[in-house]
Amino acid sequence: MRGWRRALAVVAAVVFSAVLAGPRHYSMNCVAFQSPDRLPAGKAFRAMLPGNLELRVDGDIRVGPASEPFEDYLWLVSPPLQTAPQRMIGEAYNVTAAQSVSMMPRELNFVVTRADYDRVWQLFNANAPAEEYVREIRRLRLGTLYLMVTDSSVRGPDVEWLSFWGEACVPRFDTEELTTKATKVPEIRSH
Repeated sequence: MRGWRRALAVVAAVVFSAVLAGPRHYSMNCVAFQSPDRLPAGKAFRAMLPGNLELRVDGDIRVGPASEPFEDYLWLVSPPLQTAPQRMIGEAYNVTAAQSVSMMPRELNFVVTRADYDRVWQLFNANAPAEEYVREIRRLRLGTLYLMVTDSSVRGPDVEWLSFWGEACVPRFDTEELTTKATKVPEIRSH
């Protein structure tokens, strides 16, 4: 039964990711990444992405500005939002380490600008109705991250090492649009 629930949760996350992202009417700039063979537990992996963003994998999977190592642009827009085992590699959210490394594929979304992050954070912090939250996220140009664990060693609750590869895609912006988008934060209307 547990395997059935895990599979259903993964399918729901992928379907909900597609619903949040909505149809894309813009081109993407994609880059592939690959961990070193047998990346030891506790050792961080980092890869530069387009738009001066950085992928960080250290148990948690995060994307954020290269200049802000603790900022995460992924968590606010990668469903499911409340319980998110797909954003971690290892034991968490009632998922064992062995189940976590076999969770494939991981398909995640992320915002690509500070203005978009601030906008979505305001909605989240204001406890906006789900329809408004999803509608706003669908208006954004979201990046996508695909991550596949290709090999690992798990001992009990611990991931000893792992290998992975994937692809991150960031929407293409023209320079003027990106400058305007990065500096303008829309206001939230209160209900």
